[in-house]
Amino acid sequence: MIHLLKNSWEKDRKIIMPIIIIALAVVLKFSSIAGGKLKDYYFYFYEGMDLFEPEGSQIFELPYLWFLLHSYILFIVGRDCTDQLDVLETKLLLEKGKLKFQIMKFIFLLFKGAFSLILFLIFIFFFKETVGRFIPGIEGLVYFSEEYFPLQLYDEQVLYVTVIRDFFGILIFSAIEQILAYFVDNRISFLIVNLIMIIGIFTGIPTLLINGMMVRRYLVSMDWYFYVLVLLVLILGAFFIFYLKEKRKDYIGVFR
Repeated sequence: MIHLLKNSWEKDRKIIMPIIIIALAVVLKFSSIAGGKLKDYYFYFYEGMDLFEPEGSQIFELPYLWFLLHSYILFIVGRDCTDQLDVLETKLLLEKGKLKFQIMKFIFLLFKGAFSLILFLIFIFFFKETVGRFIPGIEGLVYFSEEYFPLQLYDEQVLYVTVIRDFFGILIFSAIEQILAYFVDNRISFLIVNLIMIIGIFTGIPTLLINGMMVRRYLVSMDWYFYVLVLLVLILGAFFIFYLKEKRKDYIGVFR
């Protein structure tokens, strides 16, 4: 596992640039609107949107920075969901065997997705404390007020639970993407998990898990332990699939 992490860092340092850019965009945008404490920046990013009602009067505004980050993290995970192995991966495959190698790679990619999210949250803090403090907001505007935001949700516990749900949500979608990529092309699996997120945004179906990853839908989402249960089921299911299929699977050994 350590070898995979080191190898990934040496090959993929540039993949964190979009994460840095999105974090900077969040800080610049919110600082120019209102600014505030560090938690306000996280509230702003995780705000999301109200349940979409086609016949309602509200303006549909996709939380594009939120969606862009999550989609990009899934892209990072999905790009490695392939049987084409580099030199180190081929070495690990020969040393560990097919089943152990596939399990190691599955866990590694889950870690990669979670690490990307944590890295993004750290960059929010960094840019808020550096760039953000020099950008004046709109004078007299209080973003987290009844006019702009439901005050019953402006609570630190709501934020903490949303971040926890989001953390496990990223792991869940990363696991689904990997399982799908075991049967179809990794580009198709990437499109499918993005479609699941989009359907969740439009429909608000709690079991699609998107609701719990946005503050505005906090009250209409599944409890955080449901996310943990789903993740455990997916991990066990993935291991079972690996056990059944890896015995009959041949790797091409194509080097990247």
